[in-house]
Amino acid sequence: MDCQMPDMDGYEATRRIRAWEAEQAAAGRLVRRVPIIALTANAMRGSRELCLAAGMDDYITKPFQQKTLFDTMSRYVRLEAPCEVPPEQPHVPAGGKPVGGDALNPASLDTLRELDQSGKLLQRVISAYLADAPRQLKNAQAALASHNAADLRLAVHTLKSASKYLGADTLAATCLEIERSATNFQLVGLDTRLAAAAAQLEHVIDELQSLLPQEA
Repeated sequence: MDCQMPDMDGYEATRRIRAWEAEQAAAGRLVRRVPIIALTANAMRGSRELCLAAGMDDYITKPFQQKTLFDTMSRYVRLEAPCEVPPEQPHVPAGGKPVGGDALNPASLDTLRELDQSGKLLQRVISAYLADAPRQLKNAQAALASHNAADLRLAVHTLKSASKYLGADTLAATCLEIERSATNFQLVGLDTRLAAAAAQLEHVIDELQSLLPQEA
């Protein structure tokens, strides 16, 4: 369960699911309890307790390892053990040098490679990020310009989660700072932090583009 969904967040969705289950039980209907595992990029103290209080069964922070996901889910449902995937060698572009830079955490990229040895999953995730991240940044800039703290928080939260998933840890940390300020309606000075996020995003995009197959 994504804790930060738009319109209705994961906490409210979970409360409604649990309320529906209680209604069915009160009416004498047999309903299997739905296991709900929180999925969030928020690792702040108290987040786990907040998820459990809403009725969730467990808690995973992004980015996560395949084993963490499997171990957590297997507590509630029967799963077949995931197959072992040999680590993939770093992508080497036409220039002959392995891709590397300070904008991305290689461990996060390796996690995606472990999920799909063909590399197609990583390519799809990167392509989706390249299409959406600049749009989220523009949304954040527009929200700040109009002093709309709620829209600003949503835009940087979305950018933060996607960036963290791909290992753009510095950008994700900057987005988290902005998100916390927007949550507290403290917008003064955020133009500087948002400009920093824009510069960081440029570096992230450059490194991600180098991971995609080059067109002939």
